[in-house]
Amino acid sequence: MRTVLVIDDEPHYLSSVQAMLRSRGYATEGAASVQEGIDAARAHLPHLIISDVNLADGDGFSLLSTLRNDPRTSTIPVVLMTGMTDAQNAREGMKLGADDFLQKPFKPEWLLETVAAQLKKRETLLQQADQTRTRLVSILEAMPDLVAIVDAKTHAVVYLNQAGRQMVEGERAGDLAGCHFKDFYTAATFDQLAAEALPVAIREGKWRGECELQTIDGRSVPVWQLIQAHEGPEGEVEFFSTVAHDLTEETAAEQERHRVEIQLRHAQKLESIGQLAAGIAHEINTPTQFIGDNTRFLQDSFKDLAGLLQQFNQVLVSAKAGGVTPEQVSATERLMQQVDLDYLLDEVPKAIEQSLSGVDRVSKIVRAMKEFSHPGTDEMTSIDLNHAIESTATVCRNEWKYVAELVTEFDATLPAVPCLPGELNQVILNLIVNAAHAIADRLKADGTEKGTITIGTRRNGDRVEIRIGDTGTGIPEKARERIFEPFFTTKAVGKGTGQGLAIARSVVVDKHAGTIAFETATGQGTTFIISLPLKAAGKVSTTRLP
Repeated sequence: MRTVLVIDDEPHYLSSVQAMLRSRGYATEGAASVQEGIDAARAHLPHLIISDVNLADGDGFSLLSTLRNDPRTSTIPVVLMTGMTDAQNAREGMKLGADDFLQKPFKPEWLLETVAAQLKKRETLLQQADQTRTRLVSILEAMPDLVAIVDAKTHAVVYLNQAGRQMVEGERAGDLAGCHFKDFYTAATFDQLAAEALPVAIREGKWRGECELQTIDGRSVPVWQLIQAHEGPEGEVEFFSTVAHDLTEETAAEQERHRVEIQLRHAQKLESIGQLAAGIAHEINTPTQFIGDNTRFLQDSFKDLAGLLQQFNQVLVSAKAGGVTPEQVSATERLMQQVDLDYLLDEVPKAIEQSLSGVDRVSKIVRAMKEFSHPGTDEMTSIDLNHAIESTATVCRNEWKYVAELVTEFDATLPAVPCLPGELNQVILNLIVNAAHAIADRLKADGTEKGTITIGTRRNGDRVEIRIGDTGTGIPEKARERIFEPFFTTKAVGKGTGQGLAIARSVVVDKHAGTIAFETATGQGTTFIISLPLKAAGKVSTTRLP
């Protein structure tokens, strides 16, 4: 039986309207004031409300406004009635959400027709709402992500879609009826959500972040989760809705991408060394050659000195026996002249010194290659930045030594700098080689003598600054805005891929939270400025470089 709530502070009108309605089989409730009407509407949730505009404690407009702002009564049709003939009342009522208006006095048939029309309209709207609700549920059930509705007070799960049930059930299906929000997580994870995520959702309306769900069979599922708080009519949080996206595939793909990226970074370093191999071989060959020449000289000199020492030994034996003959003295003098003893005493120490210097030079080159080509890690490491730059400059020495002098202006007081050493080495290498190429282009253009590559480091507050400058051609004005774009290059075909500066920017900005910029003047040169933070987020290990 459909119920109609009638609100009127005139008893005879209230009773007569109720009588008319009961005669047609409607159940009725009555109220004589605004507050009584609101209380009755919330308590009985009638199918229809008929209210007088002028009431003892207010008017039908305030009652209508209160009902429309309460989710429990917002969809109940409201018909206003009044004895006043002013059309403004009707307009005001309809503006506030009234469904119809009755002018007192009215005939019983007018009332009954209005009631029947509004109830039919409400029934149609309810059917449409049911259809919409069914469609929404179908959409939620078809979604690939977990969707749940959770009671804010008890944390009981009011709704869980099919994807959510599958995600939580894991390999072993279970009975999820009456489950609790905490059943989705380990105890530690739920405690963290309750302490951090839910308060944020209540305070700001929503929380989003990554966490792990736990299936019935104990398997962890990494998810990205959104939790939203929904308020009731009194302003308190009534329920939470949550959406959780399974990150298992993304996590596996990210791990694979990370593994490939590490391999590519290492391959890139090896490729750089491969491109510089001829120069490195030449750098090693030069000291090796004079080490070999000096060693052969020492070998020949030792033969001469060995003969002279044998002659001295014979003279010594004769001296001990009683005397040295004039013939022995003459033979010794001739042999000393023959081996040029004064020359050997002067040149042998020099040959030894040059050989040791050559060994040190080869050792330095090999050590620099080893440090440069060593596989990088994904963990920040505190290093001696000045030494790292020196090693990288050594590796690519053959690229710049014919076109430029390299000047270093290192800050000797610079503290250890947290970075990804292998990747930062690659950045420095790219910038030094670019500087050498820019100077070479200028030499070809104007035939000037060698240029200069200047590399400096200094501390700037809580950051460290690296400056790599050259006296080359400078960056053309039309290319300056695109210089860090992937595959953009101003070099000739076969001399550059356009990846060097793009990689440099990615390494400095994305992986080190630093900045990279440049100062340039056409025909005068370019200086790249790298700024890195001295404090890195997360764990930092310390590497001692030789």
